[in-house]
Amino acid sequence: MSTQQGSSAADNPDVKLQQLSFLKTQDDNRAAVYQAKIGKLEVPDDPVLELTITMASPAGDEKAEREIQEFLSGVRAGFAVTPPGADGGQGGNQDPDAFNVDNEILFEKELIRPDASKGPVGVTVVIQVAVEGYSLSERVPIALASGVLRMASWTVRRHIRSYNVTYVNSSVVKGRCHRHRSRTGNNMTATVTSSSGSANVFPGNSRINRGDSVTKVVIAVRVCGNPNCSYTVREVT
Repeated sequence: MSTQQGSSAADNPDVKLQQLSFLKTQDDNRAAVYQAKIGKLEVPDDPVLELTITMASPAGDEKAEREIQEFLSGVRAGFAVTPPGADGGQGGNQDPDAFNVDNEILFEKELIRPDASKGPVGVTVVIQVAVEGYSLSERVPIALASGVLRMASWTVRRHIRSYNVTYVNSSVVKGRCHRHRSRTGNNMTATVTSSSGSANVFPGNSRINRGDSVTKVVIAVRVCGNPNCSYTVREVT
């Protein structure tokens, strides 16, 4: 993994962002999956990319469902197909850290057309979204509640199965970091830019404030609001 401050966007193609129409494709009451396609499927030669977002399930809660829909309506994305370039670095075939639906929201991309299996192709994806964390004053009662819950869970673990709870979070969006995973499973060059607010970008725990950018060559990049941040991530594979 390598990190550099600043943006390499000048060397990348312009990408027009658009609002997306997400459909729920899976929900097991723990995790819900939402998908949207970018491009025109009805146009045979038009490139098409699918964006998949996995997050905590609303589990039938109307307030949580409204919160999710509000979050998804704020997502803007676009992409451009480019000539294949050099890989951003030696990459593995999996995200080095497991995705945790309890405190993260996962963003994944798949190129539907052109068919990458028929030949190498480069893709630049840009996603604009807001990540919302908790302020210090909000974290204290959550931490205290988490401690009480963990203690109670250990005490009655023969009757309930939640003794590995890490924190109490009543929101399915707030307080959850965003994990952006490489389209190919190998390294990508990911540039995260704050348009407002502050965030911490991992790996490396790089803090960005309004107007700042950080570029990482990784399999997955994680953005956590500190406490809140509207940002774009430009991924080149």
